[in-house]
Amino acid sequence: MIQGGPGRARAPSARDRLLRYLLSNKNLAGCAAGLGGLALWFTGVVGSAWPLVVAGLYAAAALAVPPQKVPVLSLGGGMDLADLDRVMAEQARRIAGKVPAEVPPAVQRIHQEVRDLLAREDGLTPGTPEAFIVRQTVLDYLPAALEGYLRLPRRYADNVALTGSGGRTARQLLGEQLALIETKLGEVTEAVVRGDADRLLAHGRFLADRFSTGGDLQLGDEG
Repeated sequence: MIQGGPGRARAPSARDRLLRYLLSNKNLAGCAAGLGGLALWFTGVVGSAWPLVVAGLYAAAALAVPPQKVPVLSLGGGMDLADLDRVMAEQARRIAGKVPAEVPPAVQRIHQEVRDLLAREDGLTPGTPEAFIVRQTVLDYLPAALEGYLRLPRRYADNVALTGSGGRTARQLLGEQLALIETKLGEVTEAVVRGDADRLLAHGRFLADRFSTGGDLQLGDEG
C-alpha cells in the first residue's frame, strides 16, 4: 500500500504489481536458479525435459525466499510513557538498513518531538487530545507512512514512479510523508504550549485523516 502524497492510499495497478515482482528478491532468486537449469541443458545433463527443469528450479528458488515483512509494533491498553519510548527505540532499530539513508534521521526527529512532548513539566494526561495524538503518532501514523515503502522491493521503491503519484517514487513519497508528520507534530507542540485547543484538535484530525490505518478516529478516545 502506498499513500499518494497527503491523500489516502491508492491500490497498486497491474503494472506496479508486475514491476514490483520483477524487481523482487523472489524473482531474482528464481531467475538465478533458472539460469542454472539452462546451464544443465547446455552441458547435456538434462535433455528435452529442460523447460520443466528450468521452471521447477525457478519455482523452488522463488518459493524459498521469504516474503518481505513490515515491522508491526503494538502497545496495549492505556498510554504508558515508558512503553512508548521502548516502542520508538525498537522502531528505529528495526528500520535500520531497510530504508534510505535520509529516513532514519527524519524518524529520529519525529521521535524526539514526541519525547519532548512527553517530557513537559505539566505532563500529558491520558485521554486528552494531545496524549492521543502523541500515542497515535508512534503507534499508527508513523508506521502507516513507513509501511508502503517497506512492503516494496528496495530497487523498485527507490527507482520506479508509482501510478497516480505524479511521477514520484515510493522513496520520494515516504520523504514527503515523514516531513508532513514532523511539521504537524511541531504544530501540535506549539498548540499545546499556547493552550490552543482548537488548533490542537485541527492538527490531530489532519494526522488521523492522512495516516490512520484504523479508520475514523475520535480525538480524546484512548480506545
